[in-house]
Amino acid sequence: LRGGRRSSNTPLGVQKMKKRPGITKTRELAVGCSARVCLGKDCQGRLLALKYFKNSQSSRRAFIRERNALRRVRHPNVIDLVESEEAKSLGEKNILVMPYAVNGDCLDLVMRVGKLPEDVVRTLLGPIL
Repeated sequence: LRGGRRSSNTPLGVQKMKKRPGITKTRELAVGCSARVCLGKDCQGRLLALKYFKNSQSSRRAFIRERNALRRVRHPNVIDLVESEEAKSLGEKNILVMPYAVNGDCLDLVMRVGKLPEDVVRTLLGPIL
């Protein structure tokens, strides 16, 4: 999550998602302004990132914007959207399900190695922009 803070990897215990009997969530990975991300696993053992958006108008807009962007973009440097679930009632949360990026995202890369050369940035992001 951009601008989010890393959580303390507190185990949540293995929990089944309400409407996803084949997906379990195991622990919280990060918390941000509009959402929290948990690590999950599907019935075939693939690791997933489960992004739960908060119940607010601004978080709903963020969910719709991110979902629509992920649906439109097909690129090897952009994570795929496995599925999404839009809240039907006030008590439910909007959820994005994506493959878990084991090596992190662009922010993690910059934090690990520092400033990236322009030619590397162009190679990674140029086709997207």
